[in-house]
Amino acid sequence: MHETSPSAPARALTPETLAKAPAIVGLYPQKRSATMPLLHLVQEDRGYITQEDMTWVAELVGVTPMQVLEVVTFYPMYVRARLAAATCASAARCPAPSAVPTR
Repeated sequence: MHETSPSAPARALTPETLAKAPAIVGLYPQKRSATMPLLHLVQEDRGYITQEDMTWVAELVGVTPMQVLEVVTFYPMYVRARLAAATCASAARCPAPSAVPTR
């Protein structure tokens, strides 16, 4: 797998997405200006944005994960993933929690 940073998201983005990220960052005189284009890139690939994705973008552009979260929560065009907690009568039948896109 091609990685653009040591902490590329564990639930891997496509190699094409990972390869495009450095080129996007290079388009801007200040790396942090690439935050929104990178978030769009991740969302196009995955359909939503995870906490791991936000951390990865933060590392690429040199800001904190909180600053990326602020962008994601401010703009309604971004879809965040949250862990869905399953409520089951029997723990044995309960599916494992999974990332589910939510608004």
